[in-house]
Amino acid sequence: MNKNITKLIVDFFLTIFIITSILIILLLVIYYFTPNNYIIENFNISKYILIKEITLKCNPNLTKKLDYLDYSNNYIKFNLETNLLIKNIFKSQNIICTTNDTLQINFNSDVFIINTKNEEINLIISIYSKI
Repeated sequence: MNKNITKLIVDFFLTIFIITSILIILLLVIYYFTPNNYIIENFNISKYILIKEITLKCNPNLTKKLDYLDYSNNYIKFNLETNLLIKNIFKSQNIICTTNDTLQINFNSDVFIINTKNEEINLIISIYSKI
């Protein structure tokens, strides 16, 4: 009788371990196979049409979230080198966008501007669509 109980306990914990391992592997596969949240292209004025410009005042060491309606299905460009944090459900990516880059963000991602400088900056965000 005692052998049966120990076998049941061992089988129970082995089953829980296997199920947990499979779930962890699945989550890692989902994470690593999700595509990047963004596409960076070199800016070429002949390929884009300016839709609007937004001016933001970023205080020192502050993070600001961009409005999704501004950048959805469009391309964004910054007048200064900018640190960005792009998040979606599975990934969070930190990138540095230069003044020569145009950035396209996926539909399900949030964009945060991170001001790491010790001074206030005036950031101009240009929003473009492709021709």
